[in-house]
Amino acid sequence: MFLYCVVALLALALVVALLVVYYLKYSTKPNKRKILCFGDSLTAGFMDGGSEYWPYANKLQRLLDNKYGRIYEVVCRGYPGDTVINDFEFKFRRDIESSFLAVLLLGGTNDLAYGRSTDEIAHVLDTLCMEAEEIGAKVFVLAVPDCKHGISRKDLNNKLKIVAQKNRVFVNINDALPPTEESLWNDGLHCSKVGYDKMADTIFLELADFLNKI
Repeated sequence: MFLYCVVALLALALVVALLVVYYLKYSTKPNKRKILCFGDSLTAGFMDGGSEYWPYANKLQRLLDNKYGRIYEVVCRGYPGDTVINDFEFKFRRDIESSFLAVLLLGGTNDLAYGRSTDEIAHVLDTLCMEAEEIGAKVFVLAVPDCKHGISRKDLNNKLKIVAQKNRVFVNINDALPPTEESLWNDGLHCSKVGYDKMADTIFLELADFLNKI
C-alpha cells in the first residue's frame, strides 16, 4: 500500500511538472497564433488557368504542425490578377487583424506586366509592411519569382531587399525556383505543385527562425 502511494505521488508530481512546463512555454507568449499569407495568384496557388489551386500556405501549415503541433493557423489571402498599386491596399486593410503574429507579402508580378514603376511598387509594399507592424506582426517580404516570361524581376527584388531592411525579413524564394527547372513551373509564370511546395519549404526556414525566438 505504501509503495502504491509513493508511485501515485510521483506520477502526480510528473503531471504537475509537465503542466508547469507547458504553461511557461505557451501561456506567457502573446496570444497571437495566426500567420497571414497575402498576395496575388502566386499566393493563391494558381494553376492551369485557374482550374486548380495549390497555395504554398497548405504546405506551410503542414510544416508548422509537424514542428510545433497545432499551435499556428496559416491564413491564405491570394487574389489572382491583383496589382500592388491598385488592389493590395484596400484588401490588405480589410484582411489584416490584430491576431496575426506574422505577415508574408508577395506581390508585383502583375504590376510589372502593366509597366508600373518598381519604385512605386516597393513604396506601396513598404506602406503595407508598416501597417502590419502597427498591429505587432513580424513582416516577411517575399521575392517576386523569376520566370521564363515577362520583364526581369531583378530591379524590383533589389528594391524589396531595401524595404525588408527595416527590421523585416527578405525571403529569397528564387533560389528554390530556377526558371529552367520545368518541374517547378505550371505555365512558365505560375508554379506547379512541386514549385509551390518548394516555396513553402524556403519560407518555413525563415519563419521557423523567427518563431523559435519568441
